[in-house]
Amino acid sequence: MLSNTKLLDALRKEEREQLFICGFWLDDTVASTALELLMLGFNAHIIIDLSLAYDRAQRGPALDRCNQYGVVPISFLSLLYEWLTHSDNDESRTSLIKLWEAQKDLERRGASA
Repeated sequence: MLSNTKLLDALRKEEREQLFICGFWLDDTVASTALELLMLGFNAHIIIDLSLAYDRAQRGPALDRCNQYGVVPISFLSLLYEWLTHSDNDESRTSLIKLWEAQKDLERRGASA
């Protein structure tokens, strides 16, 4: 269970419905956190290219399990693009464009953020 009740209270107070999760270990912590967030009423998304699996063989099954319950996988680049197309704030758009271009550059060179 998520033990940080202050964080959960803050998310609810801010009326956050969508949460984007990434980190170490997709096949353990990331997947279980995403599934728990679903049970708590949030829309959970896993940023797949920013989430590493402890056991590479378990990456696919972990994502399949999350998908089965409604956790939405998304790439970092796709997330940036979605935020960019929905932002009305010029300062935010400028920052998102810089991040998006930097990520595209990394992908062209064969790396990911």
